[in-house]
Amino acid sequence: MTRTRGFVFLLILLSLSFGGCQRDHTVVQRPERIRSLREVLYDQATYVRLASLWQSYYEAYPSEDAYANWMYASRYAEARDYSRLLAEGAKLYPSNPVLIHLRAREISDTTGGLEALALEERAAELDPSFMDPWFSLVMRYMERGDMEKLDVALRKLLNSGIIANEVMDYAYNMLIGLDKDAVLVTNGDNDTYPVWILTRIAHVRSDVHVVNISLLNTDWYPGYVQREGLPTFVPHADTLKNIVKSKLDSLRTLPVDDPAINDPPHSTILLSRLADACRTAGRPVFFALTLQRSPFVTRLWDAGRIEGMVVRITPPVESHAVAARRIASLWLNEFRTGGLDGWELRYADESRAGGNFCATTRAECVHLSGCSQILLRSSGYLSSAGIAGFSKPSSRQMQEKRPTECGAGSTTSWRSTSGAGAETWCRNSRRLGTPPKCPGGR
Repeated sequence: MTRTRGFVFLLILLSLSFGGCQRDHTVVQRPERIRSLREVLYDQATYVRLASLWQSYYEAYPSEDAYANWMYASRYAEARDYSRLLAEGAKLYPSNPVLIHLRAREISDTTGGLEALALEERAAELDPSFMDPWFSLVMRYMERGDMEKLDVALRKLLNSGIIANEVMDYAYNMLIGLDKDAVLVTNGDNDTYPVWILTRIAHVRSDVHVVNISLLNTDWYPGYVQREGLPTFVPHADTLKNIVKSKLDSLRTLPVDDPAINDPPHSTILLSRLADACRTAGRPVFFALTLQRSPFVTRLWDAGRIEGMVVRITPPVESHAVAARRIASLWLNEFRTGGLDGWELRYADESRAGGNFCATTRAECVHLSGCSQILLRSSGYLSSAGIAGFSKPSSRQMQEKRPTECGAGSTTSWRSTSGAGAETWCRNSRRLGTPPKCPGGR
């Protein structure tokens, strides 16, 4: 009897033990991996929740990967103790590339300099497949004027496939319709990095100069774009300081409800000076349709003219009718549209930054899924604009858009262009494939 009771007691203990272990594993589940804002974009409340989940997971299963995810979520959640926790993590896991990259970003937000550059290069060296440091290194090399390393970083991003083909296609479609020696003003990462890659690495429209409106708020970028060939709009560093001080002083005199208060102090006045300098030099200026519509940008936008994937803000050199015919021809014969209307992109989750970027711009300016409008809505409009001889494509053409020449409907990967330039890409793009996956790549 005693042996029987002991056996029953042992079974009860084992049952409780295994049951307890099972409960622990079901309660603390591994959260989703935190990815760059270029790939997945949530609101701050979601990142606060994700940071809490990763903290709980790390406490249950300590590892450097869990800590790195916790810190990435904490950065986007703007957690108060983020800096302290990141410093502690750097001591615990000194060779973790994500923590090194986050440390570099924090330094760049404060003092910047060689330390941040060295950290980014170290993170890239530790994990060659981790692309976030390379996005930062593009800026670092650009700031230092190291064009050789800048091109290496851009080529690395292209070859990695981190930037989706759909986003690259969109950038290509923006570029090919621009005037010679145009200046293209872009907004953020997803409409800037692809254009840098195309103009510098794939040699597509290398005559076009790209100006990122966000970077105009830094003290080094205006000088960089001027050295790269833009007309002088900030002659000296002291001029930039005086411009900013004057702008800030003027903002202090405005009522709190004045929309102009929302204009960034650097980029607003510098963009105005840049546009004036380009007009004087005969350089056309265009806004990407993805540009954030601040009050100042909206004024220039409304005074300009939409031409396909861009807004012309300097005086046009051709009539509306001629521009309409040119852009319609570009869309039918040159635009890369296969990737932009891929199934994965069409039904992409709103949190996917690349998919959201493509979907928004498609709806805003191209409406590619219906194969209908770039600047103009129909052949009837073209005829009423005085464009004779334009015939509306058949529904089969609009559905397939299969090219006989380089361009339309191609789904060729942009990675195939990294070594051979635009000529090889043009030859390869005649081969249609399946729509590439979306999206890629803070």
